[in-house]
Order: sequence, then structure tokens, then C-alpha cells
Amino acid sequence: MDRERWVLVSLYSPGIRDNVNEPIEGGVRLMKMLFLLSQEMRGKLPNFYKFEPYLYGPYSLDLYRDIGKLTKARLVSWRSQGRWSSYKLTQRIVTTIPGDGRATVWRSYKLTWKGFKIAERTYRQLPPPVKKKLRETKRIVNGRSFLSLLKYVYGKYPEFAKNSIITVP
Repeated sequence: MDRERWVLVSLYSPGIRDNVNEPIEGGVRLMKMLFLLSQEMRGKLPNFYKFEPYLYGPYSLDLYRDIGKLTKARLVSWRSQGRWSSYKLTQRIVTTIPGDGRATVWRSYKLTWKGFKIAERTYRQLPPPVKKKLRETKRIVNGRSFLSLLKYVYGKYPEFAKNSIITVP
């Protein structure tokens, strides 16, 4: 399965509400979902995303590019949540941490109808243990606060926290 399909089935997979196509709130959460899959299914996902330590922990430029491609192909949609921040760099939104007193904006990612149909067909073909891992991982990613998610990821994979701009207790 190609990498882009993993983004689609990650968005399709049931999560904390046990419904398919539950949105993933923010690019960092989507990044952590795919990162956790890569680590916990190591060796079982050929041609998967490669991650490196970055500002919010594990990061893959290829994953962000693929999300852009999937959005352009109208397979994934996003909408802004929260309030616009006054911080902008080269026309990109800078996300601030919820609760720190600054305005916060993030993108909520969800499948379009076209993306849903492709993801549904792909998901049905996955073995039960892979479906279980997708569901467990989505529950972790969507069921925690932003800082709690980073703490979880940094605790399990501290080598990916070394360049983080956030220190979690």
C-alpha cells in the first residue's frame, strides 16, 4: 500500500467515538498518528514515512507534502478551528499551544466523500491486527490534550524530542 493510503485509512479509522472518519484535530496530531504507526508496526510498513526530530517531536516533510497532494486531489479536506494567531511566517499559520493565553488556530482534517470511499475499500482489505492498531492509535491521538500527546510520544520515543521547542514534565 502506498504512503498516501495510510493517511486516508488513518483518517477513516474509528477513534474515541468509535465512528469512522472522525476528524483529526491539527497537523501535529496527524503527524503523531502516522509516527506512532511507523514505530509500533516497525518492519510491517514498507515504503512508509521517515521521521526526524523537529520542533514538536517526530516530523516528516513527505507526510506534509502528501497531505497537500491529498487535499488538492479533494480526498482530504481541512478547516480552520480556533482563532487566528497574530503570528505568521511566510504566509503559514503558526500554531500556538492551547491555554497559553495566545490565540490558537489549527486545522481539522477529515476525508471528503471521494476520499472516504477510497479509504473504506482500503480499510476493509487490512488484516484485523492492523485495523486494531489504527483504532488504538487514533484513540491515543484524539483522546489526549495536545501537551499530553506530546508527553506520551516524548516518553516512548525520547530520541525524537531532542529538537522540540516544548518541554513536557
